[in-house]
Amino acid sequence: MELTDTPLVPMLLREAQVAELLGLSRDGLRRLRIRGSGPPYIRLGDLKVAYRREDIEAWLNSRTFRDYASELAESAES
Repeated sequence: MELTDTPLVPMLLREAQVAELLGLSRDGLRRLRIRGSGPPYIRLGDLKVAYRREDIEAWLNSRTFRDYASELAESAES
């Protein structure tokens, strides 16, 4: 069985794919990762990372606000 036949592979997104989905440059996504404010990632090697689709969705949901006051309240708590 090849790795591409396993169900795990479609769930993983490469850095370039995630950057494009989020409307960021790869450097912008890296900066979020370095600051610890980006979506959770998986280290695949010294230079490669991947992201789970569900982690991207959860991260986006955690950054969704109804209004600016809600956003300010959330940032004040952290």
